[in-house]
Amino acid sequence: MAVRWLYLKALRLLNEQALIKYHIQATNRDYMQQLSGVALGGPFRWLTVTYERVWYGEFPVSDAQFDTLYPYFQDFYKSIGQS
Repeated sequence: MAVRWLYLKALRLLNEQALIKYHIQATNRDYMQQLSGVALGGPFRWLTVTYERVWYGEFPVSDAQFDTLYPYFQDFYKSIGQS
């Protein structure tokens, strides 16, 4: 569940910075397309794939794996001017 909240925070921050246009019916693919061609596109794609594997693939994340994953989200937040 923590990975889901981290991903949703990323979407919220991107929307607040007008880097994406959040819409309730938009898909993660839609957001990746909105970020294609910009520097944040690659990191966002990686976070999206990771999120989808965890959330939709029901891939369990151990504490050690989460400790490795968490800094990627924090670095992404910082790259869009948030902490």
